Amino acid sequence: TQSDLDTLEELLLNASGMADKVLYREKVLESKPLGRFIRELIGLDMSAAKEAFSDFLDEGAYTSQQIQFVNQIINYLMSNGTLEIAHIFEPPFTDMHDESVYAYFDDSKVVELLGRIKKINANVATHEEVA
Repeated sequence: TQSDLDTLEELLLNASGMADKVLYREKVLESKPLGRFIRELIGLDMSAAKEAFSDFLDEGAYTSQQIQFVNQIINYLMSNGTLEIAHIFEPPFTDMHDESVYAYFDDSKVVELLGRIKKINANVATHEEVA
């Protein structure tokens, strides 16, 4: 919750020894909201990452390459916590095919897949990001 994040941020600020909250956010959090900083630091929980895509994969019969591509997204999220949509069109997602997601899925499935990634990214949003 936002209250939990506020409490955690206060504890981290005190532990940092910095008195200036703005400087702390700039230097320690790299000007990111705390929720995003933590997610990027520890990644996304494996079960949460798999659950986010499980019904997508259950919708139809996919090739091994399609499943491998979705698993690559899941692994990236587990390691990095978030995935900016632009990164989907860069390595490592273009290593198997330079067209990235469009090489494996039709337009409607691409929109659905990218929507899931956006939803995962939005889950780290705090009131600071919205304001």
